[in-house]
Amino acid sequence: MHPPEAGDSACARDDPAGQDDIVIENDDLHLLIGKPVKVLLRSIDVLHDFYVPEFRAKMDMIPGSVTYYWFTPTRTGTFEVLCAELCGAAHAQMRSKVIVEEEKDYHAWLEKQKTFAELSGHRNVAKAANKIRSE
Repeated sequence: MHPPEAGDSACARDDPAGQDDIVIENDDLHLLIGKPVKVLLRSIDVLHDFYVPEFRAKMDMIPGSVTYYWFTPTRTGTFEVLCAELCGAAHAQMRSKVIVEEEKDYHAWLEKQKTFAELSGHRNVAKAANKIRSE
């Protein structure tokens, strides 16, 4: 018998350290104001471009590679995410939002998200504390 692979669902279900992980099932990206963010991007099909005009930030997504960039949100609000690369027939529908929030609002949103245990039917696991360290 071989040990479970990292992608095996049984492996994830049996990982006690992962049960309180919060799972985000949403197209919107919620960020905390003033906290540096590293955005990891990848594409599985064609060249895409993650672009947030108000942030003056854009980064290509290249099939087979992980690209990234860092930024720190400096103002609250809702900002549109676009694909800035003509990538195919559904290009115009590739939109989302980045929502930058104050700490209180961000944590209120985070509290509404479900943990891995809740999504897999194990309701007796408490959520991990989501504390922000002061700098």
